[in-house]
Amino acid sequence: MKMHADEAEAVQEKGGVIKQLFGEYTIVRSNERKTMSMGTLPDGTMTVQVPTDAANAEIQEFVLDTRLEWMEKYFQEKGAHKVEERTYKKRYLPGGDTGRRLPFEYVIVRSSKRKSITAILNQDGTVEIRVPAASTNSEIRDFLLANKESIAEDIRKKKARRRSEMPEAAPGEDAGLRLPFEYVTVRERNREKISVSWQSSGAVKVRAPETASDSDIEDFLLSNKKRIERYINRQKVKKNKKKKSTGRTGASAGGDIRRRLPFEYVVVRNSRRKKMDAILNPDGIMEIRVPEAATDFEIWTFLSNNKKNIEDYIGKHKAAEQKRREEAATMAKTNKRLPFEYVVVRNSRRKYMFAKLLPDGMVEVRAPESVTDADVKKFLFEHLEQIKNIANEKKAADQREQAAKAEAIAKGGIRKNLPFKYVTVRNGSRSDMAVFVKPDDSVEVRVPVTATRAEIEDFVFRHRKWVEYTLRKQKAINLKKQTDRARTASQKDARRSLPFEYKVVRNDRRKNIGIFLQQDDSVEVRVPTQATRAEIEDFVFEQRSWVEDNLRKQKARRLKIRADRARATRQEGAHKSLPFEYETIRNDRRKTTAVVIQPHGIVEVRAPMGETDEDIADFVFSRRKWIEDRLRKQKVKETVERLPVRWTYDDLIERTKAIAKKMGFSPSDIVIKTVNSYWGRCDSSGTISLNEALTKMPGPVVDYVIIHEISHLKYMNHSTKFWVMVAKYCKDYLKHRRWLKENMYAVD
Repeated sequence: MKMHADEAEAVQEKGGVIKQLFGEYTIVRSNERKTMSMGTLPDGTMTVQVPTDAANAEIQEFVLDTRLEWMEKYFQEKGAHKVEERTYKKRYLPGGDTGRRLPFEYVIVRSSKRKSITAILNQDGTVEIRVPAASTNSEIRDFLLANKESIAEDIRKKKARRRSEMPEAAPGEDAGLRLPFEYVTVRERNREKISVSWQSSGAVKVRAPETASDSDIEDFLLSNKKRIERYINRQKVKKNKKKKSTGRTGASAGGDIRRRLPFEYVVVRNSRRKKMDAILNPDGIMEIRVPEAATDFEIWTFLSNNKKNIEDYIGKHKAAEQKRREEAATMAKTNKRLPFEYVVVRNSRRKYMFAKLLPDGMVEVRAPESVTDADVKKFLFEHLEQIKNIANEKKAADQREQAAKAEAIAKGGIRKNLPFKYVTVRNGSRSDMAVFVKPDDSVEVRVPVTATRAEIEDFVFRHRKWVEYTLRKQKAINLKKQTDRARTASQKDARRSLPFEYKVVRNDRRKNIGIFLQQDDSVEVRVPTQATRAEIEDFVFEQRSWVEDNLRKQKARRLKIRADRARATRQEGAHKSLPFEYETIRNDRRKTTAVVIQPHGIVEVRAPMGETDEDIADFVFSRRKWIEDRLRKQKVKETVERLPVRWTYDDLIERTKAIAKKMGFSPSDIVIKTVNSYWGRCDSSGTISLNEALTKMPGPVVDYVIIHEISHLKYMNHSTKFWVMVAKYCKDYLKHRRWLKENMYAVD
């Protein structure tokens, strides 16, 4: 919505700022907004923030009714003294009376210093009605009706005087030849007045009503020639400044060329996205990922606030890309200097690179799936000296092996020189050779059918050290087993005289032996199906001390529980020994006793069929504190669930925004969830999450939770500085914090 060129000139001459504030305004619609409000952008443009369903007529009426009051406040803040309000040109009487059309256009100019209503005729033939700020529409209408004829007569006289003073055109000359600029006339059916706009091509575009004659347009252009020239010069200067300052940069959201950014970007909308984010794609162009409903104004605000961060991000990415290219080029050159060949084996489960020297002298590099060839070359280049040393050591070891083999052959053959004997087993399906050491200390060499004797002797000779080591280790293990069996035989009688009995339970799924103590002091040994009796006896004998200690502790604990229960019964009576009642449910399939808390505070004790009432009472008495605690939690939770809802989701969001603004912060998003683990949470991205249960909580407690989470926007911890900040905005935070701990069961 733009101001007429002549009117803008007049306003600029009187203040300049008024044109920026009220020459045009931007409408910002929001689903969350319920009322209309006014504001300004950094460049001075006025914004009107309205609900989504607000009509244009309502917005215009709001602007006309509100901007004078808002403008007075703005000028007071800026230190100005003159306050004026200018309405747009119109022909109808004010107050919505469209039935009476005036023979001239007029503009209402309100001023806080004016005391009476006067009419002044402008150069363009428009009448300026200057009125006090408190004047009503009825007073202005009465003034116009009373002075209508005199004002129209003054306009006619002024036009006649202007035509008489205007130089006559030469024969065949039109008004365009007397103007220092070219213009194009565009007639519009719904237009009521003539206006001028400047095109980027340098021509002037004249918009006129469909009924306007060429003479009217010529009169308008000639009478406003100087003003139009000044307007064109200003537009050219602005265009040149923009070209010099921005260069080849992209415009911001909304196509406003006055807001240039030092990088190119594309906007990618997604219906599932909830917040804006900037990602650099492989082409080097920034992708601004925004929600589907994001407006151009919101995108422009995001870009303006994060321009520096995006520039730094692009610079870092370009530097990293350049470094990676240089490293790749360096690795490509260094690959020619590698004195060995290598093969890369990739595995998706591997997390780091590893180099292994193969028998044929080739290097095998085992790397993760995501590693590039340049990274492999860099790894080999960094470990080049180590690989060379390993290759040299292997070469020296091979030489020593060959010398030892030659010496053994000279002494009488390889087989006769070995400190052990071995048996050769040929197999038609085998493709390689392998050596095995059996439990009886015999060595078996399994080879293909086509293997020669010399190849077998060479293979065994190369692995002789491993065979010798395995034989020594196996002999030590067999010696230890013999010693253990001897000791076990001497302790066999002692195992049979254990002070407790146990029951063996075999299971196909078990892989080891375990001992379990039952509530009736019986011992159960759970073993795999293939476990032998000797292994079970050995295990139980080794664990006898643990079993005896736990049986003794279990009996002592049971005696103490019975004593406490008896003492409580004597002091308070049998019916008052427990503050709750319970129901016993026996099942022949159960092996243990358990307590289950049902809804509405019902306590069920599920026990085996053979469990006595006294043992069940002892068990319940030993668990009384846990049962009381769970009953109390359940009661608190049920009480909170029955509470009425005090706040809606919108109330919590508006409350959070108000407190955040008061504390000087702006969260990126506010979310309300149904969770069971926290009252509120603030993550690293600036999103504040609140529990739905807060809708039933008192206002001071809700404010404490909001202040607590907003403080995390500055301190992502619970340090002393954090609590000082919380105490600054919530003096009774300790009281509210204690209240939340007492009612924490509401979110269990």
